[in-house]
Amino acid sequence: QTIPQKTNVLSTYKDVKAGNNFIIALRNNGTVWSTGNNEYAQLGNNNNQTQNKFSQIQNIKNIEQIAAGENFAVAVDIYGIVYGWGLNSSGELGNSNIGETLTKPTKIYTSNEPVINLSAGKGQTVLVKADGTVYGIGSLLNGEMTGMKNAVKTEVANGTIYVLTNDYEVYKYKDGALEKISIDKKIIDISAKGDSIMYQTSDELTYVSGDNSYGKLGTANSDEITTPEQINKNLETYSIATGNNNTYVIDVKGSVYASGNNEYGNLGNGTRDNSNVHVLVGDRNFEIATLSKTMSVGDVDTVQITGDTFNVFGNTEVSSSEFTFTNDAENVVSLSSENSTEKITANQEGTAHILVTDPINKNVTTLTRVVVAQDKDRIDSIKV
Repeated sequence: QTIPQKTNVLSTYKDVKAGNNFIIALRNNGTVWSTGNNEYAQLGNNNNQTQNKFSQIQNIKNIEQIAAGENFAVAVDIYGIVYGWGLNSSGELGNSNIGETLTKPTKIYTSNEPVINLSAGKGQTVLVKADGTVYGIGSLLNGEMTGMKNAVKTEVANGTIYVLTNDYEVYKYKDGALEKISIDKKIIDISAKGDSIMYQTSDELTYVSGDNSYGKLGTANSDEITTPEQINKNLETYSIATGNNNTYVIDVKGSVYASGNNEYGNLGNGTRDNSNVHVLVGDRNFEIATLSKTMSVGDVDTVQITGDTFNVFGNTEVSSSEFTFTNDAENVVSLSSENSTEKITANQEGTAHILVTDPINKNVTTLTRVVVAQDKDRIDSIKV
């Protein structure tokens, strides 16, 4: 599929995590469900049969958080008990069964503090406790992380654990040592996968660093980023996510943007073309409310564009910054952008044709604006 399609995932799911070709989902009632590849019993249903629809994982309840690694999954309940299932290749599911496959949820750790964050990645499970300490199970960290007392979130990457603290700083834990990552911003969220990481700031900006294969970081090139670099300068970031060969940004209006590899429709924009900048997810079909209109000199018209884009908030309005505008009569009308909205100002009598082009699929819509002399008898406003 090259554009997002609705699934049978119910609104009662409050969290969804993806591993290597499998998905686990947490419902509001504390149950966990799974679907997808099950070669290593990562679906937790006591067998190795792949399935194409969600089914409940038995023998665990009251679950608060979930996380998915490459071929394993973990969950923590309200009592601080951590369960794991799937392939335990490097001790990510405990030291007593390394190299084995756990076909159903198995207790692997019990925390003496409430767990506020749970993450998983290649060969590693990480917990953040309410007291700000970090505890690891696996090949990168096996026990408490020395020197960390104010963590709020972790992300597991290849050979590295990233830590977000309550004072908006990010640290990299590698080879047993902590190193602060220098960004002159308050960081409120991080997302890491493989050798890439994204950072979200308190002023709704996005920074990236690391591996940039396929241009997945959205920097308009595929060069490795050694120090955090800002991207999407025109987007107000609401949320971020990193995949194996892609990165994703949700803006404050609910629109989703993707960059990177698109071999399997990963970008969700109706094409198979890779992109080294973030492009809007959706089928790209759009409509403009008023194609033809008569204006008086001095009038200002706002171009309202709607579309069937994929929007997490259900909004259908599309930002005009996604399109290019070509005006064939600049003396008749002028164009200006304000808060991602295109405005048309009538300057003098005449007719103007404005081409609105989607740069992704090249679809073009023509707007016509006929400008007439201002009616001197027109009443602009009435005050009482």
